[in-house]
Amino acid sequence: MPMALIVGDSGITGDRAIEVFRGKTLKLGYDCEQESAHAKAAARFTAHQDGVDLILFCIPESLNRAEKYLEEIRHASRRVIVYAHERRASSVVAVDYLKKGLAHGYVAGEGPIEESMEELVLSLCVYGHPHYPRIDFKQPEGGRAPCVFISTPFEHSTMMVARGAIQYPLQELGFEVKLEGRDYWRCLQSQIVSDIQSSSLLVANVSLDPRNLLHNANVYFEAGVATALGLPIIFVRKRNEMSIALPADVQGRLWLSYDNEIDLALKLFCGLRQSIRRSAGAAG
Repeated sequence: MPMALIVGDSGITGDRAIEVFRGKTLKLGYDCEQESAHAKAAARFTAHQDGVDLILFCIPESLNRAEKYLEEIRHASRRVIVYAHERRASSVVAVDYLKKGLAHGYVAGEGPIEESMEELVLSLCVYGHPHYPRIDFKQPEGGRAPCVFISTPFEHSTMMVARGAIQYPLQELGFEVKLEGRDYWRCLQSQIVSDIQSSSLLVANVSLDPRNLLHNANVYFEAGVATALGLPIIFVRKRNEMSIALPADVQGRLWLSYDNEIDLALKLFCGLRQSIRRSAGAAG
């Protein structure tokens, strides 16, 4: 019988995310145990490689040295989900953990996360990896690094999403990111068209602009330019806005809905990484 282990405690009494993990693994035929002390769990795996196949590693607000413990429990045949307290959670850390192989999934302890936890447990148990859709992009010529143009309202909260959830994970994959630093002494429209034309992908955040709760016209203009140039486009928007109607012309496109910055960062990172590996395999 496969075994799942919950390491640590989130610090929340009756935590629903932990209960979902426990219940889902039991339904999938796992024997689910819990070890409340991170150091003891790490020592257990350092001393001998036992038969634990799936770990939920909880990072409460008070835990330090989480990366050290994750290094010690890492094993090629073992899958790890990090469940981080909302004050410790970070899209940068989430991407770094997946890139280093310290975790196979990362869930932030904020909002309605039970569904995310259930989907992650199921995908790791069935597929062995998070079931994120592959995202294709236009391969640049001449061995150049691929570029991505980020189209977003230039407002504080949406720019935070652009930097933390889009720019950082794509830069970690080797993309050149076009977001800021535009030359406003030049014709802005000409510069935007030129930047999009030299890109491999456009990511358009069509979440409502917080300044007026409307869709940002500039984002749709830039997506239109990319469409005319035949450039791949990913439309992203907050999950809680999915019921709001969008123009019919963008229906049927590639969409990513996200709960928070971490959710979006991992969907982009994992989806594009699959495409990069596929291209590398084809080239080899």
